[in-house]
Amino acid sequence: MTVHFINLICKIEELQDYLGSRNSSARYRNKTAPSQNWCFGLDVYNNILLHLERVHETDAVIDIRPYHLFYERSGLLTQN
Repeated sequence: MTVHFINLICKIEELQDYLGSRNSSARYRNKTAPSQNWCFGLDVYNNILLHLERVHETDAVIDIRPYHLFYERSGLLTQN
């Protein structure tokens, strides 16, 4: 039997970062430093809406990469 321990304080901080759209990579020094163009947490949804508005206004081509990430994420969350 494998026992998994969850650090509740760490999980609470991660959720706060997500809800506050904060970059939490400073906490994880082994991760790559973020680009100025990156967004975090709930800001991802705002940026996707901005992208869709720009596409609608300019008849540009939709970049499917953000939507594919949502698809992959939802698949990971629903796996057993």
